[in-house]
Amino acid sequence: MTQQKNKNPLITIITPTWNRSLEIIERCIRCVDIQTFEDWEHIICSDGYEERVKKHIESKNNPKRRYKSLEKHEGIYANNVRQACLEEARGEY
Repeated sequence: MTQQKNKNPLITIITPTWNRSLEIIERCIRCVDIQTFEDWEHIICSDGYEERVKKHIESKNNPKRRYKSLEKHEGIYANNVRQACLEEARGEY
């Protein structure tokens, strides 16, 4: 028996951030939430741990969204943050 491929593969949305206002992060969250495609995960990753961002994301109570952070700010234009998210991504795209 051949396995049928899922018509809607999981999509991973990666949002790197550092020292952004919660208003901007919230706009990003709302933008993802209003999409009609439902098979997604959203990783918001900070270049350096930010407790307020983590708490904000957790307050949304959405298992499809999670927070990831580097231990300290590296300031390499989000490249390391994106790489950390890619390593955590479960999606095909």
